[in-house]
Amino acid sequence: MPTGTCRLCHNHDVDLRDSHFISSGFYKLARDGTRANPNPVLVSESVSIVSSDQATDYLLCTECEGRFNAGGEDWILKNCWHSESEFMLRAALLATTPSPLSTPGFTIFEGVAAAANEPDKLAYFAASIFWRGAAHDWIFMRQKPKRLGLGPYEEQLRSYLLGTAVFPEDAVLVVAISRGMERLRNMLITFPFLKSREPGFRQYRFSIPGITFQLFLGKSMPYALRRLCSVRSPKRHILMTEDVDDLNMKDGASLVAKTRKAGVLAKPDRSRRAATA
Repeated sequence: MPTGTCRLCHNHDVDLRDSHFISSGFYKLARDGTRANPNPVLVSESVSIVSSDQATDYLLCTECEGRFNAGGEDWILKNCWHSESEFMLRAALLATTPSPLSTPGFTIFEGVAAAANEPDKLAYFAASIFWRGAAHDWIFMRQKPKRLGLGPYEEQLRSYLLGTAVFPEDAVLVVAISRGMERLRNMLITFPFLKSREPGFRQYRFSIPGITFQLFLGKSMPYALRRLCSVRSPKRHILMTEDVDDLNMKDGASLVAKTRKAGVLAKPDRSRRAATA
């Protein structure tokens, strides 16, 4: 185990753990036991492949690794989508009465009303992933996923994760769960990425099985967006909308379409070409 400076607490000459960008537990959920190769489909900027590869590096000390696990990761792993019959967070929210702010096709749940929900752990987990995406150059399938440029918010998130500051003032976290339980809809894992730039704010997002996290940063966000925040809204809102599900699937399909297919993913393409010819 190498020694060095922990990227989170900044303690020097400490043993560094081989930390995951996205916990290995989520990759296990994305495995498909019905296939000869059950590993998940991984997509980089240039290639799509069925693989067990994961992004890890010596980033955190033992104490901070434990801080991330206890702060939210263990809870999220237990409560996110597991199968077409098991999604504990979704079940807990569906057992409550949706917020009166809901509209057809856009359901808003009051997170504080769900007995099994822990909004602070949702927020902490999301912050830890967005921070990891900005704090380090990760290696994934021999490439570097594009590092997030969060500016001053990177340090604000680090302080929040250490417990020395509150969630950044000009940050809005929107959490959305899947509307359905189908495998295709839920077996999705993406690294955090810059989704869009709007006048006055930026949008970042990432997904794990069944849950999508969107982080908006900037000083000029509309009130309608701020009131959906899963951190600062009094009811700790969580969304369920087909729009997020559709966007996830479209983004995934678009990214895969742009990449070279490798391994078993290349075989169906050859079969189709042969059949067409």
